[in-house]
Amino acid sequence: MRISRKHHAIRCFAGPNPPFFRLKSKATRARVDAKNPYDLIQVRVEYEVLSAPQWPLDPDPVQSNARCFIDSATMINFLMWASVFIFSATCHEAAHALAAKLGGDDTAYAAGQVSLNPVPHIQREPVGMVVIPAISFFLSGSMIGWASAPYDPYWAARHPKRAALMALAGPSANLALFLVGIACMHAVLFFGADLGPEMLEFLGRFSEIFATLNLLLFVFNMIPVPPLDGAEIILLFFPEHRAEEIRHKLRGMGMIGFLVVFLVFPKIFSVVQRVAFTIFGF
Repeated sequence: MRISRKHHAIRCFAGPNPPFFRLKSKATRARVDAKNPYDLIQVRVEYEVLSAPQWPLDPDPVQSNARCFIDSATMINFLMWASVFIFSATCHEAAHALAAKLGGDDTAYAAGQVSLNPVPHIQREPVGMVVIPAISFFLSGSMIGWASAPYDPYWAARHPKRAALMALAGPSANLALFLVGIACMHAVLFFGADLGPEMLEFLGRFSEIFATLNLLLFVFNMIPVPPLDGAEIILLFFPEHRAEEIRHKLRGMGMIGFLVVFLVFPKIFSVVQRVAFTIFGF
């Protein structure tokens, strides 16, 4: 009987306030005059896409004022961030749980985490998925938090390749969601002239938060430093008999290695974000 429960990895959620669509006038037709949203994109007579500064950002003025007064715009922004955050975390952990079940470990499946229902995931990590993200948003304008899925460490020791595939499933889910977000951004630009100004701004803002946050999750969790997924994914590139040796060396870095990564990651991600959005036509 498997009774061991372990946090598979810490999923850190943090990110910028990405570029968003802003109304310029109430004209009914528009055309994009530029291709790169990191430059100011002027859209004739209707809306513009504002570029995002490099991450980490200074807090949004509206969000900064939220420390004293929470207005409706701040709450809408918070709800967008929170919904993307919870959905992305749920998909990430559900992918881990499904891959583990397919590989022979039903620990997370028994806990109800092979599901896109966020409730079992929140029940496992209420602080990491609800409390800390909310606090970090109202303090800094972005979110940080974590989620996890249980697995059997004895199964992982016996089947290191399967465990590595389980680890890869989470970031892969975020990569797929990033591509969905990119597609939504293109759709908003394409159909922008047919949308009302409020809907245009909302959908543009939401789709870019969705794409940016999932890109961040993919990149961050691929770093081969415990407790991130990359520390297990790297075993795919080594023979199975060396798995314990590799794990032992990586664990030797301890939390110091993780903290170093956490501190330098913003600079890494700002470059990756710019390159990724440029590749996909933004």
